Amino acid sequence: MEKRATIKDIANKAGVSSGTVHRALNGKPGVGEAVRTRILEVAKEFDYRPNYVASSLKRKALRVVAAFPGSNEQNRYYYSCVWQGYRAYMEEMHDYNLQVIELPYYGEVNGQGAELNAVLARYHNEIDGLITVGHLEDERGKQAIRHFSELGIPVMLVCDDIPESGRMGCVQANYDVTGRLVAELLSSQVPAGSSVLTCAGDVLITAHRCIVQGFENYLAENNIQLNTINVYGFLSEQDLAMRLREHLESNPDISAMYSVSARISVTMARVVKALGLNGRLRVIGSDLFDENVENMEAGILNNIIFKNPYKQAYTATKVLMDRLIKGIDPVRDVQYVESVLLFKSNLDMYL
Repeated sequence: MEKRATIKDIANKAGVSSGTVHRALNGKPGVGEAVRTRILEVAKEFDYRPNYVASSLKRKALRVVAAFPGSNEQNRYYYSCVWQGYRAYMEEMHDYNLQVIELPYYGEVNGQGAELNAVLARYHNEIDGLITVGHLEDERGKQAIRHFSELGIPVMLVCDDIPESGRMGCVQANYDVTGRLVAELLSSQVPAGSSVLTCAGDVLITAHRCIVQGFENYLAENNIQLNTINVYGFLSEQDLAMRLREHLESNPDISAMYSVSARISVTMARVVKALGLNGRLRVIGSDLFDENVENMEAGILNNIIFKNPYKQAYTATKVLMDRLIKGIDPVRDVQYVESVLLFKSNLDMYL
């Protein structure tokens, strides 16, 4: 097997020290442009590729913190996929010298802010990177993320963004486009003048609000005559189910409904099934998990809008690790993962 070129090989050929080669290859100051150019040409000639695994084993372990909602109860519909995406990329990094701290959080007592503050108090400046969710409505969590950033710890956000937190970047779905995608589909399927019932979630949650706005903006910009009925509710399944039933039973003009959230999709499908409306309404659920798949196969859901939280977390983890191990900054501070409309015909591709 051909011997892999090293920094020392490049230094010998270029007639400089190994330290100069290291600075030149990593874009560090202290190297003249002519010398830097010569070193880069020699590195290209040798087809030099940095051995990041070997380098990581020579230094102390990188300590990476991952904090997402625990994937229990209703959070399992969405955040189990976030955990899976994060862990899948970290599994690819198993040869590197890493110490991983996972912080699932569940509520007010041990919520995001409490968990992040606790781990920061324990390790302080010995944390190298953080990946978490940008809950805009959680002020204590926002302050904790900002504290990490102020200490110079690179922070990657998933699912929702907090630009003012000083985070390095965010990977999320484009929620405005997601709402427009649902509007374009339903406007081609239901008669003009009818009503669309939106399971609109929590107006304080950016993702929910932006999906609803994207849906309504698409209708307005394209002069589509559909009435929209927004039913808000997120935490109380019983209360939301009661109000959905009231609207569906009292308004015969409702021809379609959709959900902005994974957990609300389950409640929506239960109401549709209980009222015997299968096949009489166009119904779009949110995200891909067992209950939504079963409801699509049973004909309760016609479509699923898939925001791919697995890919969001996988991509955000890759960006963070590229920064920590290779010194590569993200090309853009916000990266979007495409939302996809699932039908029965393409469901198997995503399962």
